[in-house]
Amino acid sequence: MKIAVLLSSLMLALPSWAQDVDKSLPINSGSDVRIEVPRGELKMVVGQSDQIRVSGTLDEMAEELIFEQQGNAIVVEVRMPGKWRGNNKDGSNLTIEMPAEVNLDASGVSTNIRAKGFSGDIDISTVSGELMASELNGKIGVNTVSGDLTLRNSQGRVRIEAVSGEIVEAGTQGRLIMRNVSGDITSTNDAEEVSLETVSGDVEMRSGKAAEMTLRSVSGDMELALKGEGDYRLSSDSVSGDMELSVNKSLAGSIRFFANAGGKIKNRVSDDKPVKQKYGPSSDLEFELGQGSSKLNITTLSGTMEISYH
Repeated sequence: MKIAVLLSSLMLALPSWAQDVDKSLPINSGSDVRIEVPRGELKMVVGQSDQIRVSGTLDEMAEELIFEQQGNAIVVEVRMPGKWRGNNKDGSNLTIEMPAEVNLDASGVSTNIRAKGFSGDIDISTVSGELMASELNGKIGVNTVSGDLTLRNSQGRVRIEAVSGEIVEAGTQGRLIMRNVSGDITSTNDAEEVSLETVSGDVEMRSGKAAEMTLRSVSGDMELALKGEGDYRLSSDSVSGDMELSVNKSLAGSIRFFANAGGKIKNRVSDDKPVKQKYGPSSDLEFELGQGSSKLNITTLSGTMEISYH
């Protein structure tokens, strides 16, 4: 018994270190892959079409690396003790290579995540780490809580969400949904359908393709440039945030602004003037710009709205 206690004490006293890993398993294109790395650096790249490879170093606090087939899925999990602390500088540093066509579910806590070039059902999330992804295709969901998030050159049904982290999006095609609470959003998309919601974060968006757009904001300011040719469908609501809208000179259709509770309307594309309501502090501006089928409807409670040409 004394020997066992002594050996246990010696093991606890031993210093911990990062363990090198380099393992592979066979995989079929289109397989499900589930990845969980609680902290550190996680890089996911396209590799060979018939195998998945995990290489790099494990978190010094990791109890084990689970890398196995579980039912129809390949599971990669860095298992940590019940209680652990630390940031991404203390964790694993792993690169995972796999086929381009996979259904990918990857998550972390204080983990910086990179992903590029995958097609399928893709769900990537981290809490406080930074997330950067590009060239994804399919049903895509990327989200963080307080970490910054960047998505570039992706297409399909794309959902981007954050709480306080900054969102930067560029080049998305297809359907785009973006939600943030207090973080800012910068978007230069080519999507055909856009839905955006924010509470207090500011928004700067350039739309490169005629689209159906729904924008909602509480107190954040929005700058929106409609650069695409063709007919836009825009519905925008805000409470106290300002809206600066710029359009092509070729844009044609019906435009309506409605301001309540002292909100202001500035029209720099025609000679039409806002009309104040007979009762209450609200005002309304509705006019036709050229001959076309675009419909722009912008409403605010107390903010300032402005429309101009680029």
